[in-house]
Parts: sequence; C-alpha cells; structure tokens
Amino acid sequence: MTSSRKCCTTNVKISTLMIIGIVLLVGGCVLIPEFPKLIQSQIKKNIVIKKGSQGYDEFLKPTSPLYMSYYVFDLQNEADVLNGEKPKVIQRGPYTYKEMRENIPVLWEDGGNLLTYLENKTYIFDQEMSCSNCTENDNITTPNIVALTFINDTMKSNTFVKVGLAGIMSAEKVTMFHKLTVKEIVFGYNDTFLQFLKSVEDNPMVKSFLDYLKKHDPALYAKIPNINPFLQLQYNGTAGMKQAGNTTIMTGQNDIKNLQLTTKWKGNSLLPFWNSTYGNMINGTDGTHFSPNPSKTERLYIFVSDVCRSLYVKYKKDSYVKDIKLQMYSTTDELFQNATVNKDNAPFCVPKCYGTGVLHIGQCLPMNPPILMSGPHFYQGDPMYYEAIDGLKPNPEKHGTFLYVEPYTGITMKAFKRLQVNIEIQNDPGYEVIMHKVRDFLYPIMYIEEHGLVGDADAKKFKNQVYFAVSLGEYLQYGLIALGGVLVLSAVVVGACAERKRKSALFVGGCTPCPSVIPLNFVIDDQEGLIQNAR
Repeated sequence: MTSSRKCCTTNVKISTLMIIGIVLLVGGCVLIPEFPKLIQSQIKKNIVIKKGSQGYDEFLKPTSPLYMSYYVFDLQNEADVLNGEKPKVIQRGPYTYKEMRENIPVLWEDGGNLLTYLENKTYIFDQEMSCSNCTENDNITTPNIVALTFINDTMKSNTFVKVGLAGIMSAEKVTMFHKLTVKEIVFGYNDTFLQFLKSVEDNPMVKSFLDYLKKHDPALYAKIPNINPFLQLQYNGTAGMKQAGNTTIMTGQNDIKNLQLTTKWKGNSLLPFWNSTYGNMINGTDGTHFSPNPSKTERLYIFVSDVCRSLYVKYKKDSYVKDIKLQMYSTTDELFQNATVNKDNAPFCVPKCYGTGVLHIGQCLPMNPPILMSGPHFYQGDPMYYEAIDGLKPNPEKHGTFLYVEPYTGITMKAFKRLQVNIEIQNDPGYEVIMHKVRDFLYPIMYIEEHGLVGDADAKKFKNQVYFAVSLGEYLQYGLIALGGVLVLSAVVVGACAERKRKSALFVGGCTPCPSVIPLNFVIDDQEGLIQNAR
C-alpha cells in the first residue's frame, strides 16, 4: 500500500507540474502579441491631444529647448558686383535665439477631434550659443529687398513707369545693396523709401508719380497705400502669431494615426498659391510629432507655413540619442527637383519654372517680394546657383534637414530643419541708375536652422514611462515562457525517473498500478525486454 501511495503521489506531482507549466507557456505566448497592444494603448492615452493628457500639456508649451540659428551672408565686393562681376560672400554666424513656443487653443470641433490654435513664438538672443564675439548689431552688406521688389514688380511696366520710379529711388539715394544689422535683417527695420512713398500728401513729386502709376500700372498703384514701411523676414511674438494665422489640426482622439495632422491653415483647407489642387493640398504635421510607429518605407509629410506648402522627409537610418532609439528622416533630392525631372513639382512653377533646388514663395509674403527658398548653400540644388557666388559650398551634414523620430510615440526628439532665404536679382535697363551692370543671379540673404534636442528630464521621463513598461512586458513574457518550460521539463524529468523506479518495482512486485490524473499503463515486451507506452 505504501508503495502504491508513493506512485500515486508521484503521478499527481507530474500532472501538476505539467499543467502549470503548460498554462505558463500559453500565457507567455499570448502576451507576446497582446502586451505591445497594451503599451500602445497607454501611449495613446498619454500623447493624444486631449485636456488632461501629457500630450496636450506638451503641445501647449513644449518643455524641451528649441533654438533658431541664423547664418547671414555678408557681401564683400559690392562695387565689383555692380560692375558685373561675380559676388563674393562670407557666411557670418550662427546668431542663435532661444525659441519660446506656446500654442493657444481657439476652437474645439467635432467632439474634440479638431483643434484650431494660434502659435506664439518669442525669440531671445543667446550669446553663449552664438558665434564668438557676435552681436545682433553686427553690420552686414545685403541686398535691398524693397528696391528689388519694386524693380521686379515693374519688369513688364512701360519705360515711363521705370524711369519715374528709378528717378525717385535715385533722388532718395536708394542703392542696390545696403548695410543692415543682423537684428534688422532678421526681425525687421523701418524702410525709409517705403516711408517716403507713403508721404504722398506732403511730396508733389511722389503725388505726380502715383497719379501716373494709377493710370498706367493700377496693380502696383493699389499696393502702395497698404504698404507697411516696417520690413521683416522673421516675425516675433504677437506680430508673428498674427502673420502665421490660425491652424487646425486633428487631435488623434478618433484615430491616433491622425495625430496632429494639419487640416486647415488660416481657415482654408486648400492653399491659394500654387497651380493645382495637388500643389495646394495641406498635408502632414508641423514636424514636432507624427503618428506612433511611423513607417520606414513611406514619406512623413510636414506642413511648413514659412514656405506655404507641404514638404516631406524619408527614412535614412536608425540612430540613438540619450540611449533612446530613434529613426532618422531627411529631405531627398526629388523634393525640389525641376519640374522636367520630377513632374510632381510642376504645380510649384510659380511665377515660372526655376532650376532644381529652389522654390519661389514671394506670392505668399507681404509685398510679394522675389523671395525663393532653398537648402543652405543651395544644397540639393542645381550647381549653377552656388557656382554663381564665391563663398558657397554645400555640405550634406551641415546643410541637410534631419528629423529624429521616436517610433513608439512618433515624437521628434532631435531635429535640424534648415532653409535658406534668397532673393532673385534680374537686371533691367530701365533701372541702370540703381542696378548698373549687375548680372542675373539668386543672392542668398541668410539661412535658418531650427534645432532642438530632447531635454534630460524629458528623456528620463520617456525611458521611465515607455522603456520600463516595454522591458517589464518582455521580462514578463519570456519569464513566463521560461518558467513554464522549466516546469514542463521538470515534469518530464520526474516522470522519467518515476518510470525507471516503476520498471524496477515491477520485476520485484513492489508497485501496483494506481489511478492518476494522466493515466499511464505499461506492458512488458518479453521479446525485446522494453517498456512501451500503451495508452
């Protein structure tokens, strides 16, 4: 009886170990696909734009530092350029400003799925991050945007309009190039010539010219009363908020894949600046955030109000920042290719088709100046642009745009967004007194680098909240599988040992069969002398 009880107890142990082991194995296997879903569900709750979420708080006022660095081009041979020689420039900078960004909600719609907001950016000069001995008051020789805008506007006007305007410019000592401080180039200055033109009631010469202009060039005449004498390229504070206008985005509450996708700008779902519906479409986010798990094979779209169109980046490689794995995306050569090379760019041939690498954006700026955007030093552009100017040398590392996106959340944790502001210079015989013998070319005024890196506190919070949960899940999954495997293996080992003892007991009559949770009956093959399973 004692021997039988021992046999029964052994069978129960084997069955128990086997059942628990299988349960743990199955549980671990089930968690492999399910646990990532649980993590993603929690991430969604945190990053969705909804009052009370971490994502909403971060959207209102980003905590990681952002900076704007400006590199301005200082013309070294003004007299030679006016005599038809090649321009020679020196790049000065960076002049770096800390960017204080705040998004101000204006309207919630569609049950919280749409949010319209205003973006308020304030810039504070950061001497430590700027070039050595650089100040905002450094003087730079730069093109006269006002003069070039008027010359561009009157290209098709009659000779009398050109002669009259050239005469007024000459009398007011307007020159093709002038000296401005860095702060004036970036954040604006009061232009004396624009102020003079608005003094029509006090100046008979101006009044006479405007009366003639009203009859022979009404389009240009209509612009002058509305001209703001304060000219600026970068807007600051509430003035910038007004210029940028309101933006409507999807909050991700109905579908996390739509997180922060822009649907409207200044109340319009289509832009009015380009030659087709395709060109005028508003696609993408502002580049600070994308939907979780961004694809490595598809484009990430960014709506850039500064250039009045949507751009895109493509995946390049994986990278690490502060022990966080990121996916690096960058612009590609095809983005600004000439329309003859890339037909998708045909809608952006405004007011004409330019060479590869540049985009005319004057039509969406005040006064409609002949301003074109490009990569810094005309990077990814036609060589004819940077070869026309001494002092330019495109460099992929220094001049490319790179976004480093964290895949679990879609948050951009490191970024270098770079664009160059250029002005088109076209000589016109009607303005010889101003332009002299200057040749046609695109002149780089400055290039802008918006850059940011996730702060130490934000990086630590991310790793504690996301990586810890992911690691815990993996440990739990594979821990259950490992423990289950050990228990199943233990059951097999215990069973094998029991069978050896049972075999020996059968020959001496010491163990009688007993009922078990998993019945096992054994018979002896007298021919072979082997114990076989006869279930």
